[in-house]
Amino acid sequence: MPPARPLPAETVTLRGSSDLRRVLTTSAPATFEWQVHARLRAGRSAGILFGASKDGQRGYVARLDSRLGQLILARVGPWPEEERLATFPWEPLDGRTVNFRIQVGNGTARVWVKERGTYPLLEARNLKVGGSHIGFYGLDAEAEFTAGAPTAANPSRITAHVPDVGKFVHLFDQGVGESKPWYINDHCLFEGPDGWHLFGITHEQPANPMDERHFAHATGRSLGERPWTKQPFALSWDPAQGENHLWAPHVIRRGRTYHMFYCAGSLKSNYSFRIHEATSTDLRNWKRVDRNPLFEDFYDARDPMVLEDNGLYYMYYTANLDSPVGNHVVNVRTSKDLKKWSPARVAFVHPAKGTFGGPTESPFVVKYGDHFYLFCGPDGSYRTTKVYRSPNPYAWSHAEQIYSFPSHAAEVVQDRDGRYYATDSGWDLNGVFIAPLTWHPAK
Repeated sequence: MPPARPLPAETVTLRGSSDLRRVLTTSAPATFEWQVHARLRAGRSAGILFGASKDGQRGYVARLDSRLGQLILARVGPWPEEERLATFPWEPLDGRTVNFRIQVGNGTARVWVKERGTYPLLEARNLKVGGSHIGFYGLDAEAEFTAGAPTAANPSRITAHVPDVGKFVHLFDQGVGESKPWYINDHCLFEGPDGWHLFGITHEQPANPMDERHFAHATGRSLGERPWTKQPFALSWDPAQGENHLWAPHVIRRGRTYHMFYCAGSLKSNYSFRIHEATSTDLRNWKRVDRNPLFEDFYDARDPMVLEDNGLYYMYYTANLDSPVGNHVVNVRTSKDLKKWSPARVAFVHPAKGTFGGPTESPFVVKYGDHFYLFCGPDGSYRTTKVYRSPNPYAWSHAEQIYSFPSHAAEVVQDRDGRYYATDSGWDLNGVFIAPLTWHPAK
C-alpha cells in the first residue's frame, strides 16, 4: 500500500442533527497508529472512524458520547446499527476535548487518551476489519477535528487471560484454643523476612460485624504449610481514634516499612466511613499514623486494597453511589507517597442497588500480562466471587465479567515461585481456605 498522504492542515468540522461520517481521501496502512484531536463543541457525540468502507457506512468508531458519559469503541453499520465492543466512563469534569491515539492491527484496536495516562482506555480483540479508510464521526453534534497522517506501526497482539481456581483446602482456624468457634472475614496475606503473615477481621461466631474490633494474626513458613500458627491480635479498635470497628486489613511494603490500610467505620454516620492506616517494621507491632483518617467517603466505604504500578499507588474500595440506595460501586484513589490521596473516581458500577453489603465488596485487583483483573463479591450468593478484565486500572465494565468461583472475600496472592493462589473465608467458615489459581489464555 502506498504511504498515507498528509491530511488537510485545516480543522475539519461536522455539523448535523443525525449521524454524520466524513471519510478522508487517505487510506491507512494495514497496521497503523493515528493521533486525532477531537472537540465536541455541542451536542452528543464525536469520534474517529477506522477500518471503514469507502462510503464510511461500515467500520469501527472510537467516540465520546456526552449523554451516556462514556468513551465507546464500537463496530458500526448504516445508522443506527452499532455493536459496542468496549466502554470507558467519561465524567463531565473530564471535558469534551479528547486527544485520541489509536493503534490498529493484528486483529486488535487500542485507544488511548493523552490526558488520562499511559494505559489504553479501550481495546478490542478479534476484529474483522473489512476496509482501510479512516475519517471522522459525529452524532447530533457540532464537532471539530485536527489530525495528522496515520503512520505505519506494528501493534503487539493483545494477550488476555482467564483465571481458574482449583480446590480449596483449610489454611488457618482462629478458633484454636477458644471455647467457641471463631470466624475470619476479609483478610490479607503478606510475606515478610520471617515467613508468611495473615491478618483479618475476626469474631466469635455467630457473625456480629459491628462488634468486629480486632484483627487476627497468624504466621506460616509457606503457603503450603498447614496449619498456621495463631498469634496475638495485630490491632484492636480505638474509639479515641474515631473507630467503631476494624474491617478488611490490607498490607503492602514501601521501603522498610509495612503499611496496613483498613476501614475504621465511623462514630458519626454511614456517610462518613473512615479509611485508616497503621505502620510496622516487623509485621507484628503496629502503630496508627497521625494523619488518620486518610479520607472519609460514603456510603459504608470499606474494604481498601492497594496496588502499586509504575510508581503510582491505586487504592480500591467498595461504596455506594451517592446514596444508601444507589448502585454498588468500586472507587479508586491514587497516591505517589501513600500520604496524600486523590479524590475518588468510580472504577466499577454494578447494576445492583442497595445499602449495607453488596456485590462490589472485597475488591481485589491483579495486574497480569496486558490487563488488570478485578475480583469482587459476594455476587449472587454469599460465597460467589466474580472477575472482570480491563486494560486500564481506572475502570471495569460489568459486561466484561469473565469468570466466577465459589469464594467469599477472596484475596489473590503470588508465592515467590511465581504460582498464584486464591483464598476463601466468611462468617460461616472456621477460618481461611486457600486454592491454586492458574491463568489461561482467553479465546
